[in-house]
This record gives sequence, C-alpha cells and structure tokens, in this order.
Amino acid sequence: MVKEIRYIPMSEAKKSTSSLASASVKELINGPAEGSPLKPTIPAGTQLRSPVTVSAGIATVDLTGDFIEKHPGGKAAEQMTIFSIVNSLTELKE
Repeated sequence: MVKEIRYIPMSEAKKSTSSLASASVKELINGPAEGSPLKPTIPAGTQLRSPVTVSAGIATVDLTGDFIEKHPGGKAAEQMTIFSIVNSLTELKE
C-alpha cells in the first residue's frame, strides 16, 4: 500500500467528522489518480449508501453491494481493501 494525498475542499472538511470521513472514503472509492501505477482497492461501481458515521471512535462505512459482488476476492486482496479504508479513516484527527 502506498499513501496517496488527496485534497478535500475546506468547506466540506469543516462541516463535520462524518462529512470529512465520507469525503475520504469517496476519494478512496474513486481509486488512484489518473496516470498512477497504483491499483484501486475498492471495486468500480461501489458507492457509499449513507454517510460514514463516527461514534465513540468507531467508524461505520455502509457500501453498496458492488463492494462484495465485484471484489476479486482472495485473502490478500480483501486485507488490502480493509486496510485501505482503515488507514484512510485513521488519518483523520477525529
């Protein structure tokens, strides 16, 4: 896994922890930047069903069925997907 920096508008980032977390997951869903040699960790077509919620230090991410149906599977790919979500969200101070 390689860190890829994304910029989220301050207006979005200042709304709430949920808004910032949701924007972060959406950027992760968008996949690597154009021209990047990196591969996406979340299957194409996956969307957030509802905003990410954060309560008592626990984030809940509700994704559409494409997340499961289109995932290539395999232990390593599944771990990479989960780690990418966890690492993205734990970068947030909140």
